[in-house]
Amino acid sequence: MTSFESFYKAKEKKLKEQFYNSDFWHLVAPGKTAVANPEVLGVLQSSTGSFYTTEQLKNFMDENPFIGVWYEDEKQDLVLESASRLLWSNSESKEPVYLSDAKTLLSQLKHLDLQNWKVPISSQLQVFAMRSNNPYRRGNEYRLASLGNPEGFCYWLCLSGGLDIDSGYFTINDRSAYLFAINGLLIDVSYLEIATILLKRNWQFKSFNGKETLAHKKLDNTGFLAELIKLGFDLVPVEEHSDLSPIKIAELSFNDWLSELDYRACRLPKMEPSRLSDPERGLWELWGSEQELLCQDDLVARDPKRDVLNRAVAIDFGTSSTVVATENEHGESELLRIGVRDFYQEREPHHYENPTVLEFLDLEQFTAAWSKNTYRPALNWNWIRASHEAQESFRDNSGDTEILASILPRLKQWALRDEKHQRVRLTGRKGKEIELLPHTERNPVRGQALEVSETDPLDPVELYAWYLGMAINWRERGIFLKYYLSFPVKYPLDVKNRILASFRRGLQRSFPQTLIEYHPEILQQFEVQDLASEPAAYAAAALSFSGLEPTDEGVPYAVFDFGGGTSDFDFGIWRWANDKEDAQGYESVFEHYASSGDNFLGGENLLEHLVYETFQNNLQVLGEHKVQFVKPMDAASFPGSEPFVAPTQAAQTNAVMLAAKLRPFMENDQASLSSQIKLDLLNSSAEKVTCELVLDAQALDELLQQRIYRGVHSFLHALKKVLPQFPAGAPVQLLLAGNGSRSRHISALFENEDNIIELLREVFDETIPEIQIHKPLPADMADPYAPTSKTGVALGLLQIVPGKNILLTNRLHDAHDGQAPFAWYVGRLRRNQLESTLTPDSEYQQWCELGPIQQGVFYLYYSNSPRTARGLKKGDPELKMQRLDLHEAKGGDRLYARIMAPNQIELAIEVDGVGLETVTSQTLILE
Repeated sequence: MTSFESFYKAKEKKLKEQFYNSDFWHLVAPGKTAVANPEVLGVLQSSTGSFYTTEQLKNFMDENPFIGVWYEDEKQDLVLESASRLLWSNSESKEPVYLSDAKTLLSQLKHLDLQNWKVPISSQLQVFAMRSNNPYRRGNEYRLASLGNPEGFCYWLCLSGGLDIDSGYFTINDRSAYLFAINGLLIDVSYLEIATILLKRNWQFKSFNGKETLAHKKLDNTGFLAELIKLGFDLVPVEEHSDLSPIKIAELSFNDWLSELDYRACRLPKMEPSRLSDPERGLWELWGSEQELLCQDDLVARDPKRDVLNRAVAIDFGTSSTVVATENEHGESELLRIGVRDFYQEREPHHYENPTVLEFLDLEQFTAAWSKNTYRPALNWNWIRASHEAQESFRDNSGDTEILASILPRLKQWALRDEKHQRVRLTGRKGKEIELLPHTERNPVRGQALEVSETDPLDPVELYAWYLGMAINWRERGIFLKYYLSFPVKYPLDVKNRILASFRRGLQRSFPQTLIEYHPEILQQFEVQDLASEPAAYAAAALSFSGLEPTDEGVPYAVFDFGGGTSDFDFGIWRWANDKEDAQGYESVFEHYASSGDNFLGGENLLEHLVYETFQNNLQVLGEHKVQFVKPMDAASFPGSEPFVAPTQAAQTNAVMLAAKLRPFMENDQASLSSQIKLDLLNSSAEKVTCELVLDAQALDELLQQRIYRGVHSFLHALKKVLPQFPAGAPVQLLLAGNGSRSRHISALFENEDNIIELLREVFDETIPEIQIHKPLPADMADPYAPTSKTGVALGLLQIVPGKNILLTNRLHDAHDGQAPFAWYVGRLRRNQLESTLTPDSEYQQWCELGPIQQGVFYLYYSNSPRTARGLKKGDPELKMQRLDLHEAKGGDRLYARIMAPNQIELAIEVDGVGLETVTSQTLILE
């Protein structure tokens, strides 16, 4: 039984239990159950499945002045006079009786279990007899038929005596007469009550001649849900069963539920009804379901294997945003949008930069569903959101700490955390709070199906990858099996492996369950691989897009990738394949030479500095209102910062609020900014206070200019270092990448010839190399799939996937068995400046002397800033220090270190100048 078949039958069983717990249900218009005192349009009896509508009953009574009452398909001696609502019976009219005898007779009468039979008053009997369409009348006179006289008799009892109804005289005499008894059961009752009485007493209304019937329909238990849907009403339990919930037709339709599968979880478009029943389409989720169930709801199942595609998917998993590129059937590249509010809105290039953000609204319902089903769990967009809509909640926040506490941005940075870092806590909008455990590698076994349980830790990277997978493996596109990721060059191997494992789990969980159940061999073909560094992938897209071709010697390139989190520098050449490589089928080769970067030169980090600087310039007003804020990781503390800087949710909210106001200033072409701004911030008690802040546009713009200039200066120094490895005389293709490269300050440096010449002279002296500068690839409104400074990484990956005849080589990774180069400068202070012993150029596993140990203590200084090569002074925010207590060291002993991993060193002491002794307790993780 498929999961959807099980869901259907479980839903049907639960609904039946609810349905039969109430004897009667009122029918109301669909969608009106939440309205106070909704209009009741009919009644349904659960035990029989029979129902009447009030409109149906009214029309029948209007069309039939006299209605015959039937019980168990037999006609009774009973007629309803529709106008008066009186029930008339002459079952006791066998012979004339006196009024005194009639009353005694009627007190004992229980016709059809009806009591309170009475003798009519004269006016009731007179009107009854005069009705022209009275089926008991005989001839043109008002005589009424009786059991003893089918031809009609003129004397009938009323409460005043025997009424002569013949010829319209209507005289009353004290005499015996025939009896037509009346019953007022239906007088002054609504059509709804009449319908209820018919169902309770199992009566039927028919025209007196039996030719027309007030038909009641009956639900068919073989197709219970389908029958309720055909009913066309919502059901409300009668008052004595008010503890039961209404049954809403909108929630019954299995077809409607199926049509919103993609929309409900990911806001992908709703499916048209025709898709569910089209024999050439159908649903993967129904594959293997019982044919009876499919026919019952006019559904078509589709074998998911028919839609498996052996095409590549490239993913640029970024700090701020993620780009996904796929190949279509014609070999062209396409970009995907994830989590947009309106999937039908006009496409714009920035839509394909999918924010790397998650928003948790209902953690309890989400975690229950996420840990229950492995493949395509039944998540709901009202519980958790991703990407664009989550980002809008984050940036449009008006100062609500509950909203900020429910949003997890920068998932890539979270993945870098380990046990030493402070744990991240999330609080859903419903109040449930969880603590995220450090990211660990939970790699699935290739070819084996995944399993989930309630004990699994929540992995936000896996969850975000699931959202990506749902958009990639959309039923209108197909199911992809080959995925390729890019990483920053500096990422340690263990971090990359953790992220790859999370993507393997998340992407695999986006496959339909039926693919795994009926075609488990498919998993052998599923793979998620690390393919290239982010700047190398960008070079692959940008060089060819700029019209360049490789040469035999190689085209030197230098990538300045100014992203949201960091800036990466990458250097290499693009050349034609040599004879050996050509024999292997390769046409060209990207050969990576070196890399470095600036961990704090990122758009979001610069924005944090603008916020920090602005708050510092407004300490007086912040102090008056006791408003706190946060400090960027690489920022210096200021005197008296203790009461202002705090790691609280309120302080973080204040930073986010001000950042939203300063973002346009940082990103726009002009440095325009109001001199003052009123902003609702949170004080230390988390109460809103209105603060009027002074904004210094010139000072903030200078801060950006200096920080960006410093980063570009470091990039050019890294280029100078690798320049001798490039082919002599070949111009260097300088590629500006990342959204940060669109900055007005980058433009001022690289587009102004005088500025760039002056900068190059500072770095290269008089021997300035020939450099051809390529601006960031712009967005093309006419071609949204064209590579841009951001989407170029993912699109470049597609150009270099296996089989595309392009070989990637990485000298650094080859030298370190696939490990990234060492990320730090490590040493001691000499004349208040870091003197580095270990650098990013140092070899792994090679012991190097750090210096003498003084009285059992050594102060270790380190930094990952590229400025270190030119001198980093004591007190610089980018310089870090650790005091090492080495009590076992004696006078004259010296400290040594060797590189074990990109962020790890091992220490040893040289004892008495004889040999090294490893200090196992002093293996350091640098961060």
